Amino acid sequence: MNVERQLDPEALGDHIDRLYRAAWGLCGSREEAEDLVQET
Repeated sequence: MNVERQLDPEALGDHIDRLYRAAWGLCGSREEAEDLVQET
């Protein structure tokens, strides 16, 4: 079963902190995490 999901740009602000923390945890660098989340 493949469910297509669409990103709602209006809701992105609700998740930005969680995205940032996840990116920081994965890459280990605050600066890289900021870059990764900004590109999202």
